[in-house]
Amino acid sequence: MRKIVVASIKGGVGKTTVSFNLARSLKRLGFSVGYLDADITAPTGSEAFGLEKPPDWELDAAADGGRGAIVPYNVDGIQFITLASHFGQAPAVLWNEERKIDAARQLLQGVVAWDNLDWLILDTPPSSSGEMQALYDYITDLHGVVLVFQPTDMAAADLLRTLDFLKFKTVPILGLVSNMSYCRSPLGESFWPFLSPKVDLAAICEKFGIPLLGEIPLTPDKKMVEQAFNQIASRLDGTKPVILKEDIFKRLIREGKKNLLKAAVRRL
Repeated sequence: MRKIVVASIKGGVGKTTVSFNLARSLKRLGFSVGYLDADITAPTGSEAFGLEKPPDWELDAAADGGRGAIVPYNVDGIQFITLASHFGQAPAVLWNEERKIDAARQLLQGVVAWDNLDWLILDTPPSSSGEMQALYDYITDLHGVVLVFQPTDMAAADLLRTLDFLKFKTVPILGLVSNMSYCRSPLGESFWPFLSPKVDLAAICEKFGIPLLGEIPLTPDKKMVEQAFNQIASRLDGTKPVILKEDIFKRLIREGKKNLLKAAVRRL
């Protein structure tokens, strides 16, 4: 089983959309896929799968050597578990961090009876909190992280923070998905839909040696989105994880000083 985390420190970049569509694309490639919605405070996996409510948990008392285990719900051939099944979709979750960490530990260490998976995709909350740090500690044999970001200046700033966090935790990175990378109108025209200046995420990936897995457009054309995710899934299958070794912000400060020096020399 190859376990991958879909992550970003910034919220609202489309992690659940990418997680769900990536799971479907890997399934179309013939893989057995599991999907774990590990976002406790804002679980949205059920909506992504088109379910009206989180599925009820089923227990197999004989699983895990008689200790029992949760049986994943099957959605279109994808094994699915969401933490929302424990408390429902509507209520605000007021768990403290210790309880969140304990829930993540149980889900990641044997309490779920996954059935012969090739890939397990974890949709995670947008933070670098103790909850997220513990999550990486509890995932055994993590294959790597898929980063999801928009090519906006605010998202790019959080991308650098995310890279620094993953470098600190020595977490392997599989690559980056640029979501909402451009807008495609029904007439086939491409344009930039945001007020923010567009950032070249490909250049950032190249600078740090991280593969750019693909770009997802904003479009009503479902076939176009499906094709983009099929390409990403194919690239993901053959990608080797990268572990960052250099301090991100020290490098940026060093490069900033070099640029200032070059500018000063040009003025002279």
